[in-house]
Amino acid sequence: MKYRILAAASLFAMAGCSTVNEYYPGSQVVVVDRAEYMARKIKTSSDNSWMATPNIPSAASLLPDPAIYERNVRAIEKASECPVIAGTVQNAFHTTYAAVDCSSTPPSQKSS
Repeated sequence: MKYRILAAASLFAMAGCSTVNEYYPGSQVVVVDRAEYMARKIKTSSDNSWMATPNIPSAASLLPDPAIYERNVRAIEKASECPVIAGTVQNAFHTTYAAVDCSSTPPSQKSS
């Protein structure tokens, strides 16, 4: 029994060391308000869909925090270098999904 508890504690500790961007190839890590956020393009029918979430989950991320969604939007705008289209924002479980408008961004500044 003692070894099972030790093994479970070890797995829990190791899981706490991983970051979200490790599970999403091609994602970008951006800093918003001194915290890391993972942002990435979502493959959909349009080329302007993005998602963002805190990159380093913690026990605090289990608690509701509406400020996370605002920071996620800023992370998407920072990573995409385009403004988020307000009516497209959807939030769920500390993750934000949104479309961006890159039509007014010069091609030299668009992210690839």
